[in-house]
Amino acid sequence: MKCWLASFPRSGNTFFRNILYYVYGIESSSCHWSTKRSAKKHYDQYDVVKAHLLPEELVPNSPDIPAIYLVRDGRDSLVSIAHHRSDIVSPGSDFSTNLYEAITAEKHSFFGGWSHNVTTWLDRATIVIRYEDLIKDQKGVFKRVEQLLPLPKADWGNLPNFKEMKFGNPKYGGKKPRKFFRKGKSGSWQDEMSQEQLDLFWHFHGDTMERLGYCRVPSVVPQNRLIDSTAMAKMDAVIPESDKHKPVTKKQRVLIDCNLFFTHADDPLTTNLKELVLGLLDVETLGNTQITFDLLIKDRIYPIHDFNDLKLFEDKSLVPFKRLALNDKSLYTHKLPKYASILVNKYYSLLFLSDFYRSLTRLIHERERKKAKSRLLSFLNRTDIGYDLIHLTDDMKIPDLEIFKNRVVVTKSGMTFNKTPGQLRNKNIHFIATSEIIRDKLEEEWNISSKNVHKIFLQGDKRTFHLNLHPKKTKMVLSRYNLQSQNFIICDSDHESSTSLLSIIEGFNIYQKKSSSKPIQLVITGKETQKRIAGYKNDTTTPNIIFTGHVKNHFRHVLHSSALLSYSLTDRLSPPYEALYCRTPIIYSKENPFKELLQNCGLPVNAEDPADIADALNFLLNDTSLKSKFGRNAIQQSNQHSRRKTTYDTLCVYLNCLKKH
Repeated sequence: MKCWLASFPRSGNTFFRNILYYVYGIESSSCHWSTKRSAKKHYDQYDVVKAHLLPEELVPNSPDIPAIYLVRDGRDSLVSIAHHRSDIVSPGSDFSTNLYEAITAEKHSFFGGWSHNVTTWLDRATIVIRYEDLIKDQKGVFKRVEQLLPLPKADWGNLPNFKEMKFGNPKYGGKKPRKFFRKGKSGSWQDEMSQEQLDLFWHFHGDTMERLGYCRVPSVVPQNRLIDSTAMAKMDAVIPESDKHKPVTKKQRVLIDCNLFFTHADDPLTTNLKELVLGLLDVETLGNTQITFDLLIKDRIYPIHDFNDLKLFEDKSLVPFKRLALNDKSLYTHKLPKYASILVNKYYSLLFLSDFYRSLTRLIHERERKKAKSRLLSFLNRTDIGYDLIHLTDDMKIPDLEIFKNRVVVTKSGMTFNKTPGQLRNKNIHFIATSEIIRDKLEEEWNISSKNVHKIFLQGDKRTFHLNLHPKKTKMVLSRYNLQSQNFIICDSDHESSTSLLSIIEGFNIYQKKSSSKPIQLVITGKETQKRIAGYKNDTTTPNIIFTGHVKNHFRHVLHSSALLSYSLTDRLSPPYEALYCRTPIIYSKENPFKELLQNCGLPVNAEDPADIADALNFLLNDTSLKSKFGRNAIQQSNQHSRRKTTYDTLCVYLNCLKKH
């Protein structure tokens, strides 16, 4: 065996194999692990072996075996695989459902999902070939292949054209070549993907598309040498004119404080840090290799490549209180006898275990925060750190940095400032402000130079929240929460104060009394919501208000996607991504720290005025075209903020800080 020929399905692999056979006289085989068909015997005896598997699934899995990876515009690949399922794999299955499932790739189905398959192979592949180049210029593409493999003399006159393959009997193409070979061209997605499907595609795969040079409009972070240089070299990509980045030639070492994973449970700060670390891991692998990143976890330093092996987000991890952070009864019941577990589950709240959990968790968080601050201060006072830059990701435990000589980047996500202005004037310090308001406060009230303050929004959880286009899922989830139709508005109480919740409920009641249109429902999700607002005189018992309690993650995006509107009245650390990702218009506070992001995604209101909330609700529900426009703007706005965008912006901050010294 001389070479792997890998790709995500429907990316030109079969066409490539036919070129090898008809032009060069080389037969190839395939490697797959399927319960429906057995792998070809002795496949590894062929010079070239096709695979759709992930690199770690290959047998033999020797890094000495070179690999060619074929990549195609993900929109065309997923449209094609959806048709392939409808026509061949599962005849008669619904194309739209197949496409939705291919885009979302839940539980790493569809060969890990298009983006995951591409990203892992970009690291493993020796060369990467774009499908669009292959169908346009076979001779030019195979000049690159000839540099990798010792191929015999080519006979291009022997290559059948696309129609001859589709309607003939090609060497490779299955038993139904008419269905296997569909169109053989690029761009067919334009006739087959709805705008909603396209928005969902960019939600999941926008970062990978831009890394490969497939740009969207408007572009977010086009392919560039700073974060894509290794991938570009494997693709033999031409440097775009828009790429102003000069190659980084000097070795730079950056240390990132990751103790947020110990002091914060599952919150936006932790999500953002996790996404940033994964993004920088991609940069070190596929981008500029002159920049290396290490992670400070407790009082130990780990290379960023060890991040996934640390298993920080599993129960048995470096995080000592992770089981508590799960916030479920398993803490008390997983070792109890069956009869005792039943009693605890039934009388959980009466046993005050919930209150005990919260108190204990707060104590542990505070203890870990103090320990983390002490460890960090001790570490920073060392003279042998050896890093060009340190990124402090938790602004609540910043030590006195006035006399600290290293260059530092601090992520400022809260409005609380524990330092005096004099302590924040160290010119070695750059700040990442996570909202416009925080940036203004740093510049205006604390007199920090605008050159040292950079605005980067926190990221959201794109796997949990995304637009749902699966009718069966919608029906199942609505039925679970006794919702007869999609005629409801939604509020996530975990993100709202008790005062805001009561304003929302009162505003809803005012609307209900004045409206003569079809009644709607107010769905309030979140833990112990009724307990939080108990004792208030406001009417919270109307039958059109539904309290769901805690909603599991895999149901939340379905509810938000089905809702007519959403609320965001209380200040929070990150934008209301649960609504933005799900294409849901938003009624938000005029004082919202992210109002510049939300201004075309909904209506601003006075959060303390129920009548104003009722008026906004009435206005939006009676103007369906405006509501639809806000929904489209919401998801398109959210697609401008991603792991790639945050990683790129943060890396630019690092380089900006480094080049000034």
